[in-house]
Amino acid sequence: MDLTNAIINRFIFDGNLKVSKQDKADALVNAVLVDYRRDPLRYSPGDDVQEYRLSITVDVEVVKSREQKTLWKERVTGDTTFFLSGPRALTEDEAAAKAVGDVARRVVEKTIDVW
Repeated sequence: MDLTNAIINRFIFDGNLKVSKQDKADALVNAVLVDYRRDPLRYSPGDDVQEYRLSITVDVEVVKSREQKTLWKERVTGDTTFFLSGPRALTEDEAAAKAVGDVARRVVEKTIDVW
């Protein structure tokens, strides 16, 4: 649901294409979550993880509704890094929201470029 909302909000924010109900849409964006990874990036001297890279990978297909023609189809990955402590610390949920936002940005940019 977070990914769906992020893509919709990104289309609205971008303003180049209008979001509409499925039965009136010229194109549909289909996205399937295929991977969620949290990989350690930086360790403390005591071997505790200090920083992670969080990646979300989605298979995306954008299809013209009436012709059932695929405009583009590809695997899209959004990512971010986050610290566990200090002034730039984030929770994993906050980091995931940033990675989802990165996926949404990439999906909208690719769709606008192809459109």
